[in-house]
Amino acid sequence: MPINKRDLLSVAGVCGLAMFVSACSSSEQQKSDVDPSAVTWQNIESNGKVVVGVKYDTIPYGFVPQGQDTPVGFDIDLATEIAKRWGVEIELQPVTSANRIANLTTSKVDFIAASIVHTRERDEKIDYSVTYIAESMKLMVPMDSAINTIADLGGKTVALAQGSIQSQMMKQMNPQARVLEMKDWADVYLAVQQGRADAAFDTAGSLGSAVAAAKEAGVSLKVVGEDGIGNSPFAFGVRQGDALVRDHLNFTLMEMVEDGTYETIFRKWWSDLYAKTYQVEVWPK
Repeated sequence: MPINKRDLLSVAGVCGLAMFVSACSSSEQQKSDVDPSAVTWQNIESNGKVVVGVKYDTIPYGFVPQGQDTPVGFDIDLATEIAKRWGVEIELQPVTSANRIANLTTSKVDFIAASIVHTRERDEKIDYSVTYIAESMKLMVPMDSAINTIADLGGKTVALAQGSIQSQMMKQMNPQARVLEMKDWADVYLAVQQGRADAAFDTAGSLGSAVAAAKEAGVSLKVVGEDGIGNSPFAFGVRQGDALVRDHLNFTLMEMVEDGTYETIFRKWWSDLYAKTYQVEVWPK
């Protein structure tokens, strides 16, 4: 039986549709084969640059020394060494306690090295590297202050940074304290120096560094408080599912521990405050 022109067109259409569906399926299969966690790492490699969110206001993690323009700090030294070992340039992007996670989730930075405490609540939004330092919380007060513990803060004004874990902790630990949330940690320390706050609540290391900086400016402050309050594990933050970036951070950090580079950086920033170098978890090879 002869096939007319209309039948041929119909057959061609079906075949074309089948080929289109097959091509789409193949394309979708290729897309599904791409590991989503590889995207950020591939961008870092192809650009030859990693963008890192760091603090400019938190001594000694990341800050700009008085009279200078370039940020320095423990986090910045670690991130710079990591970029060096990855064979890429580093671009520092200033972030604050309030916006660091938003900068990460909106891809303005590739990872954050911004004195961020690893909490279960935050872990629902982003992923973390292994802990690279842990600190407890203390109070910074004027030298003649009668405040010695968190229990003494009832009716007193406590300065904290917006978006910080310290703000949440203080509201739970002493609801009678008047919480004064500042834009950044530099303003927090200044509020105590200027008498606008009775105390600042932060990590022991940061407060110790702030006391030393205030002393150079002719202001006498001291660090008080119970030991072991609010143990805080600090880690690098990566986007949720960015497993390759997280793994590269972990493995590079462990290499730095094994060859002594981590200890050198740690002693540079913490020798006046901690007698022992923090023991970063290192996995067997």
